[in-house]
Amino acid sequence: MEYINPAAEKIIGFSPSEFYANPTLFIQRVYPEDRPLLDLYLKNSSALDKPLAIRMVRKDSTIIWMEHKYVPVYNRRKKIIAVEGIARDITERKKAEEQIRYISFNDPLTGLYNRAFFEEEISRQNFPENHPIGIILGDVNEIHLVNERFSHQEGDRILIDTANILKRFSRNQDILACWDEDEFILLIPQVDNEYLQFTVESIQKALHNIETNPLQVSISFGYAVKENQDQSIGEVIEKAEGWMYWKKLTRSSELGQDLATAIEKSLRKITQETETHSDRLQKITQKIGQELGFSQEELHHLNLLARLHNLGKIATPKSILNKSGLLSPKEWDMVKRHPKIGYQIALNSSELTPIAEAILSHHERWDGTGYPQGLKGDAIPLLSRIIAIADTYDVLVDGRIYKKPIAKKEALNEIKKRCGLSIRSAPG
Repeated sequence: MEYINPAAEKIIGFSPSEFYANPTLFIQRVYPEDRPLLDLYLKNSSALDKPLAIRMVRKDSTIIWMEHKYVPVYNRRKKIIAVEGIARDITERKKAEEQIRYISFNDPLTGLYNRAFFEEEISRQNFPENHPIGIILGDVNEIHLVNERFSHQEGDRILIDTANILKRFSRNQDILACWDEDEFILLIPQVDNEYLQFTVESIQKALHNIETNPLQVSISFGYAVKENQDQSIGEVIEKAEGWMYWKKLTRSSELGQDLATAIEKSLRKITQETETHSDRLQKITQKIGQELGFSQEELHHLNLLARLHNLGKIATPKSILNKSGLLSPKEWDMVKRHPKIGYQIALNSSELTPIAEAILSHHERWDGTGYPQGLKGDAIPLLSRIIAIADTYDVLVDGRIYKKPIAKKEALNEIKKRCGLSIRSAPG
């Protein structure tokens, strides 16, 4: 150190004379973990004109962030003989940056990571040594009832308590995040289904023991395992999501009710879909099925589909389902997820598996402009084509919040016009 200006003492606590007396003092005061970074920086002449942020330990042992910028000094032979630099205290800026990063990647209520961070992190976790990777999804049941009957503060407290319990069952290498307003997701490297089941059961026991839980609020869990690096993490999350919503729909099944009735009852509470709409759909689809010469088994599957084709709407927020105005692009994307979610839920039941593909495809369109797969023509399952026409007809003649009803004849003409073919010859 040939020259240090007096500002050094104000920033780092040591006077210039102390630095002159001890040539290694500067390096000693660099935070140990940042010393290799500084060493590499000073050895790379092409990097010297770029700023370097490192931590330094002040004389009073507090740690500050300093931004260093150096300019090489050359001799006549163009060899570096010294460096001149400026260092300034950027601790407050670093604190502000950390605060912004925290807000960007953390849920403000629970302090857990948010969905944006989780989705960014899972790509970094996809290396062979991490597999198999377990995914656990949890949805807090009846939280809206707590908000309505007690207060939103009480609902928030339950979510915070739940987050703290989930933290207790998360290892250091696991990633725990808020997946939605009342949903949590946990990524667990190097585990199998048995470990996931044990973890879920342990969490459920801990949740049951929350003494201040006003309605004995519980969580519906679903889990799945990503076996290898080639498997899509999105598919694994969808599988776990399907199980989670299956548990949510069936957890309150009443004794003596068949499965479809119990699910339909739970679904109506969530989607606000009327019983009369379901009844009308069943009658319309049965008539179409009979006209097409369906067997009793096919008619049964068509009846199930009429009742449960919107199974996946359990994952769509009520605020979107009940919105009278136009949906935003983000809201519309959330709505368009429901066929896939319904498909995953149906796969979890032997009774509903036969209609899983039809649930997945009930928003496909004959010209290929539907979703989620963009199927076209005969590639769309026949049951899906039938329910699409029946549902369209009922919406047209009965009306909705966003649509005034029209006459039956006008509705039939509208359907014919849209498909360009007679209904009888082409149910799609």
